[in-house]
Amino acid sequence: MNAYIIPGLKSKVNKLKRKVQVSDIENEVLSYFKLSPEIIRTKDRNHKIVTTRYVLCYLLRKHTSMTLVEIVQYLSPAISDHSTVVHGVRFVTGQLSAKTDNEIKDIFNEIYI
Repeated sequence: MNAYIIPGLKSKVNKLKRKVQVSDIENEVLSYFKLSPEIIRTKDRNHKIVTTRYVLCYLLRKHTSMTLVEIVQYLSPAISDHSTVVHGVRFVTGQLSAKTDNEIKDIFNEIYI
C-alpha cells in the first residue's frame, strides 16, 4: 500500500522531502470528511466522526512516530484511553485486509492517489 494515501500528502512529502507532519495528516483527513478539528475531539459517537477518528488514529500510528499515549493526548478528550487507539488501528487494518468490500476500503480507495 502506498504510504501516502490521503490526497495532498504525497505531493507535500515529495516536494518538501520531509516526513509527514501530524498536522498534514489531520488536515487532509478532516478535509476529506469535511469535519472540523473541534468536532473530532468531542465525545460524539456519530458514525462519521468515529470513522474519522479511526482513520486518523490508523494514519498517525502508521506514518508518524507517535506513541499510543501521544495519540490519546492529541485527540483528547474524545479518546481517553490507549485501548481506543488500538481498537481503531486494528479495526481499520482488519477492514483494509478483508476480502469483501466495506466502508473503510471504499474510503481508502476513494482517497488513494
